[in-house]
Amino acid sequence: MSSEIWNLHTPTGMDDEDWYLPRGRLFIGGGGHGDGFGTGVLNAIPTPEAPVVYVPSADANSRANPWGGDRRLLEVGFKNVYTLHTWDRKEADSAEFVKPMQDAAAVILGGGETYRLTETFVGTRFQEELHGVLNRGGIVAGASAGAMVMGSIVI
Repeated sequence: MSSEIWNLHTPTGMDDEDWYLPRGRLFIGGGGHGDGFGTGVLNAIPTPEAPVVYVPSADANSRANPWGGDRRLLEVGFKNVYTLHTWDRKEADSAEFVKPMQDAAAVILGGGETYRLTETFVGTRFQEELHGVLNRGGIVAGASAGAMVMGSIVI
């Protein structure tokens, strides 16, 4: 697998204040990506003590995930793992629901149905907090449906 580093600058014709580039990192993986994607995300999280939020809400049973999700985070030694699940926009817009995201080093959006994420989270405090994670230099990762919503929720 190869990777490239892009040197980003203000696009021609845009003022600096119109151009936004977050400080954090996005990890975007398609469905059926195998274990490499999950391992890459886990290795990028700074320490086992770093707060990590897992969001399984794309899945109909709210727990299925392609690489083990919150369970795997705990199994490999992460100490501060929070699972945030809702399909209720009002709850997604509440300060109490998003509180674990305010100090999160990483937020991981699991796979499933994309519409469950967009209908629940677009335009809510949850979406604002995802931007906050990136602006603080954190990680936002998504697999399958979690990757597909990056344009709607994260960027």
